[in-house]
Amino acid sequence: GSNNAVKITVSIFKKWSSFMDVCINKAKAIAHRLAIASKPVDKDDLVLQILRGLPSEYLPFKVCMETQKDPVSLNELHGFFLIQEANLK
Repeated sequence: GSNNAVKITVSIFKKWSSFMDVCINKAKAIAHRLAIASKPVDKDDLVLQILRGLPSEYLPFKVCMETQKDPVSLNELHGFFLIQEANLK
């Protein structure tokens, strides 16, 4: 009954929340490995690569982030992701 619906909803929310954490953590790990290999990645480029890797339902979000007057930091991007995820629910 309704208990199953609640469990499914919580499961979906956790999946999407973890999706963004995985995206950002993978990007940070790759950037770290490249820095160790003396091939540092520009932080703005890292943010752009994360945005380009997002699924199509994030298109309006991607366009908004890519057209900001000032580049968005990785931490700011993570905060915006959390807001966007809440809006997609």
